[in-house]
Formats: sequence, C-alpha cells, structure tokens
Amino acid sequence: MGEPASLQARLISVKLTYQVMRDDKEAVRASHWALSAQVARLDRSSELPAVMLGFSLRALVAVDDWQTVRAQLPLLEGGAQGSTLIVPVVVRVIHAQLALHEGRLEEALTKLRELAASPALAGMAVITGMVRTRLAVAELANGSPAAAWRALEPLIEQTVASGNVGQLLATGVQTLSALSQAAWGSAASESGLATLRQWVGIAKQFKASERVLPRMPADQGAGLSTRELEVLALLA
Repeated sequence: MGEPASLQARLISVKLTYQVMRDDKEAVRASHWALSAQVARLDRSSELPAVMLGFSLRALVAVDDWQTVRAQLPLLEGGAQGSTLIVPVVVRVIHAQLALHEGRLEEALTKLRELAASPALAGMAVITGMVRTRLAVAELANGSPAAAWRALEPLIEQTVASGNVGQLLATGVQTLSALSQAAWGSAASESGLATLRQWVGIAKQFKASERVLPRMPADQGAGLSTRELEVLALLA
C-alpha cells in the first residue's frame, strides 16, 4: 500500500529544505512536483494541502525559480481562502518578493516593511528570515545601506544566538551571498558581515560535497540519504 500521502509530503518537505540550503534549483523543482503529486492525494477538507504547497513555493522562491512560482501561485492563493494564519502570510511574502524580483521597488519596499513589522510573523523563523533578507536587498537597491543593515542585523544576531544556521540558509543562499558581497560602506558591522560570509561558505561546502554523492531522483521516494540526514541533524 505504501506510505500515506501525508507522510510522503512531510518527508519530501524535509528533502526540499536540504536542497534549498545547497541552492540546487533543479532538485528543488523536481521535489516540488513530487510534493505536488502527494498533495493531490491529501484530504482537501484539511489545511495540510495548502500548507505543503506554501512550503514548496517558498523553496522555489528561495532558489529563484520564478517561472514555476508564477505558474503555481494561483493554486496557493485559492488554498489561502478560509485558511489559518500561515498560508495567507506565505502568499503575502511571495507577492512582496515577486515585486522585488520584477523591479517594482516601491511596492516591494512597502510590502516588505509591513511584513517585517507584523506580529503575524512571530514564530515563523524561515519566513521572517526571507522577509528581512529581501527587505535588506530592497533597501540597498533604494540607496539606503543603513536601513538595509537595520533589517538584516537582528536576523544575524538571532542566528548567532540560536546557532540554527540552517533556518537562515533555508531563506535562499543566492540572496545571502549577494548581501555578503554588497557595498555596505560603514553601515554594516565587520563582525556581522564576517559571520554572514562564513555561513555562505558553509552552504557552498554543502554543494561541493554533494558532487561526489549519488542523487536520488525526487520521484523515486522521499527517503533522505545518509548525507542529507547528517547535514540536517547538524543544522537543526
């Protein structure tokens, strides 16, 4: 009979997190479609299908797969109707990042600033990280490195305090790398930037280490490799 769809979906979501931390767009896209197949088997009267789809779209955003995000976003918007807090928040976060990606800077700044100040993000570590990193990118694009650092510094401090680098890497390695190399001038602290660069280096090491390991296609089961489990255990 196989594993229940709900278990398969959760296992694939864990695999997605690992793939995002490695910035592997191809693998994330494949896992998204594998997760979508399991979501289609779930009880539509529950909120789990929308929650799982929202998780998957966040992963696609993190690796900048905007073509797939645009195609799948209407499904998530439909699932957000009548849903609890997390799915509508994810929709708002994706729309804000889409505005930034498409160069609608003023709109992106407005939406991201509102989200960064919203109590609705309490307890949502990865979503908060996505909002704050993209707000920092938008503030830099707007010519305000001081405002950008005000958005980013609390996230760095929180990650240092918690030791959970994995949650930060799950927001998107490309964005973190761009921030680590940005022209901050005197706005950013040297220690904060050095720490951010160290974390980006960790992500690059993960990606390099995987080159010597066989990859399990996403549609051949949701099982995690030994290497994936080891990395997730270290970052949890």
